[in-house]
Amino acid sequence: MVRSSLLALCLNLFVGVVSIQANNDDLLQPNKPHFSGMFFAMTPTVTLWTVGQWVTEFQYMKAAGLSFVVIPHTGKQINTTTSTCFNGTYQVYYPVQSPDLNPLCYTQVGNMNATGGTLGAAFAAAQQVGLDIHLGLLFAAAEHGFPEQHFPNNTYLEWADQQYASAKALYHLYQNTRRLVGFYTEIEESNSDYWLSVYGNFSTEYWNRIGSQIKKNLDPKLLVWASPYSIGNLTRHPTAFASPADYRKAWHNIFKDAPSLDFVSPQDSMGAQGNSFQNASEYLEAVVEAGKDAGRVMRQWSNVELFEVWPRSCEWPAVCHGRHPASFKARIQQQMHNEATIISPSDNGASAVLIAWEWRSCFSPNAFNDSHIAFPNETKKNYEEYLLYLQE
Repeated sequence: MVRSSLLALCLNLFVGVVSIQANNDDLLQPNKPHFSGMFFAMTPTVTLWTVGQWVTEFQYMKAAGLSFVVIPHTGKQINTTTSTCFNGTYQVYYPVQSPDLNPLCYTQVGNMNATGGTLGAAFAAAQQVGLDIHLGLLFAAAEHGFPEQHFPNNTYLEWADQQYASAKALYHLYQNTRRLVGFYTEIEESNSDYWLSVYGNFSTEYWNRIGSQIKKNLDPKLLVWASPYSIGNLTRHPTAFASPADYRKAWHNIFKDAPSLDFVSPQDSMGAQGNSFQNASEYLEAVVEAGKDAGRVMRQWSNVELFEVWPRSCEWPAVCHGRHPASFKARIQQQMHNEATIISPSDNGASAVLIAWEWRSCFSPNAFNDSHIAFPNETKKNYEEYLLYLQE
């Protein structure tokens, strides 16, 4: 089916579930658990897209009722050995024109023709389609590791200040689009015993340092958030990782110590970690209740992992690098229900904010011309089944 006819089909399927108002970008959301936004990991193909190509993709997202997209890793560490640059050198998807960024340490890559680079093209498309954008910051090679891997020679405060400098550059480049609504702080924390031992300093010196600077110096309405995960599937592999009860205590303290961290969107860890429905629900509930314990008014979100390890025979504690889209009917729909009802039990999850990892590799119906997407037929199938689910 050609691109235009598929989009027409998607829009027709969506009639009665989502209405796009003539003078309002907001979508009428279905009265059931649904996705509000998704991570959008840029492949090398995507980084070269024109505004028109971004518009096409964002129209599919809009037709599925999404109101925002999260673009992570807007800067990627490529060299850690330099003595000239703090914490290494980075490739970024935007012009290096801010006085806060040393041009010797940051190199623009991607679409060099579009105004504002790759991200400029994305923001121009978001303006046309009516989607908001959250931006990730700098991504280091040890992003999934322990804190000392992130900061072998530097403090949390120094790394936070570098992340704030990138947020400041991004804000000055794209604030005028009125589509930049928040920043994702990148590092993936967990329930490991080591992380729990350093959360006190990390909360104040990293999360709160970034958030307070963004809100004080840029815009107090910008959202600042994180997406931690849980490791060790306790329903299959009881380990020494923190229990849900211990995790609740830890997050209560985090929310108290980092008031400028608006919320977190815990990964359900059903992809890489292979967590069970029970395990994912217990850890999410621990974070949600911790927010309530700390008097947080803004509700937590949840990050639904849309993938499974590949091959399926690979299981923790082995390191499973292969990825394959999970089935919407067999798994994703149940994930959505379980997590949304924990966040918002009063309306059976209808008002819960669910995001997911990740759109292009697991949900986009428009990934056939991208050699970096391994299973485009499955991503298209998930998208179409999701639209039918919203109609039910």
